[in-house]
Amino acid sequence: MQGLVCLFIGVCIQYQPVSGREIPRHAEWIRTTAQIPIHEYEKFVQQFDPEKFNAEEWVKLAKAAGMKYIVITSKHHDGFCMFDTKQTDFDIMSTPFHRDVMKELAAACKKKVFSFAFIILSWTGIILIICQEENGKKTGQLPEPTLTTMFRT
Repeated sequence: MQGLVCLFIGVCIQYQPVSGREIPRHAEWIRTTAQIPIHEYEKFVQQFDPEKFNAEEWVKLAKAAGMKYIVITSKHHDGFCMFDTKQTDFDIMSTPFHRDVMKELAAACKKKVFSFAFIILSWTGIILIICQEENGKKTGQLPEPTLTTMFRT
């Protein structure tokens, strides 16, 4: 994470099943702040289909805007994972989109020689940061070693 701070200007993305919905006065903690029951919230997952998502286009736009890195929330406070994982079905592969957003974005950043980091959140804060620097080298911060099982290699 220290390396990203030195890169100056970047883009931070919060992207999840409720993205694009007009629900006033709520942000990434929407399930709690809007008091949405889990069975209702799970309906958003079944409807989440970001068909216009294009990782290479996102990286191209970020570079054109002068950004030096992309940081994206890959696992949200609500537990939803924007990547394919064996640990839960509450992930991007359970949506109609059925593509690993994180894998595609990491590959696009590597291809375009662009720094990338993804963050896993919990209700108590950030629990994992994985960085992919411009040279493709991976660095990371992992406070809880048991979390390594969340990712396929």
